[in-house]
This record gives sequence, C-alpha cells and structure tokens, in this order.
Amino acid sequence: MENVTSNVPLPRLTKVNYENWSIQMKALLGSQDDKAALYMLFRAIDESSFEKIASATTSKEAWDILAK
Repeated sequence: MENVTSNVPLPRLTKVNYENWSIQMKALLGSQDDKAALYMLFRAIDESSFEKIASATTSKEAWDILAK
C-alpha cells in the first residue's frame, strides 16, 4: 500500500469531474486490496465527499456512495 499511495499523485474528485476522476481511480484501485483502495478513495476526495463515505467499510460501499 505504501508504495502506490506515496508515489502516485491521486486525482481529486470535484463536483464537475466525476467521469474523468472515476476512470483514473478505477485504474489505480484495480490492483489494490480493499483496505488500500478505501484509503486511496479517502485521500482522493474533498471534505464534503469524505463526510459522505466516512462510515464506509469497503471500497465498493464508498464508491457506490460517491457514484450517486
């Protein structure tokens, strides 16, 4: 987890870039275990989005919330 999350700048989700952000994040998250993927999602969003997914326990749960 440390190598990927430390060396790759994560794209930041905004209110207007979900499509591009999701493509980039899917590529980054595809090779991660679930906890690493969830951590990367937490790091790649703004504070208001973080509040929505803070209680998510899996990356899929967090992703589904963000996709709404």
